[in-house]
Amino acid sequence: MYKKQLLQSAADVTPAAVTTLVGVFEAGVVPGEPLLTLKAAGAARNIPIFKLRKAAKQGAFPIYRVGNGRALCRLSEVDAAINASRDGGVQ
Repeated sequence: MYKKQLLQSAADVTPAAVTTLVGVFEAGVVPGEPLLTLKAAGAARNIPIFKLRKAAKQGAFPIYRVGNGRALCRLSEVDAAINASRDGGVQ
């Protein structure tokens, strides 16, 4: 569905669109778990957004920037970072 939406016709294909698509598929984002904004992920786990931004900046979990450059993340990766911090950090 993602690919179909981005590439509806040959006229819509620009070098930037192809680069974005290649980056998304290489990152393993599609068709896996949906990406959420940091705000949505924070709301789902009852974590303030500033704490998520700080953890992402420190490398606790990866951030994906697709299209408009908004920071997106996977909820499972946020959960893994939380569990790792409870267990004393990444080992």
